[in-house]
Amino acid sequence: SLCHFAAPSLYWYRYSPGALAKVTAFLKADKSLIEQLDESDDVDASIAASADYTFPTNYQYQGQSVPSLLFYSIMMHLSVLALMSAALASTANAGTNPLSALSAPYCPPRPASPQQQRIILDEFIQKLFIQRNATKALNDHVSVDYIQHNPFALSGRQNSIDGLSWISPETVNFTVVHSGIDKSLAWVFSRVDIAGQDQPTAAADFLRFSGSCIEEHWDVLQERPENRTNPLDMW
Repeated sequence: SLCHFAAPSLYWYRYSPGALAKVTAFLKADKSLIEQLDESDDVDASIAASADYTFPTNYQYQGQSVPSLLFYSIMMHLSVLALMSAALASTANAGTNPLSALSAPYCPPRPASPQQQRIILDEFIQKLFIQRNATKALNDHVSVDYIQHNPFALSGRQNSIDGLSWISPETVNFTVVHSGIDKSLAWVFSRVDIAGQDQPTAAADFLRFSGSCIEEHWDVLQERPENRTNPLDMW
């Protein structure tokens, strides 16, 4: 790192004041001072190490001691380097930002990092559970040969689109309680309130990702019983 590089360099210059002064002159772009210092040898390290040591007159520059000048110059240069490094890192990361690296439709599968899969899952939740646009959610996120384990639905993306065609903001409300993804297996736990039904349903959906694409689905549904005795039931 920059700090690891700078620390030993500053340590070395503490014990080599002649070189220290030359670096200061170099940083100040003072050619006359550089030529003057080129004729001098380094001050003895044992003297330089002394806390009472002060530089001789020919090591003074514009009324300031060389160590303070060097420290100021190096800090200024390190600050500039740090800003440049941050800017370069930001530019480099822009090309690998999960938000910009992939876009819908996400099938056929493309390579996706865990962070990208989390973002893709959130997009799927937004489209299906919040906007309640099942057609867009499935076309953007689900494989054509989507594997379905629900006992009342057949595999294949189009079968799921047809089976969920009743979903709209007028017919159902989803409240997403928990969601996540780990090792390409995602889950969405939600409360489902269907228009015209007295009791809500708890739904747990499990989705297997292949890279960027959802390829398999399991779900478990339970309607809240009217004679429940647990005040913390379901959610």
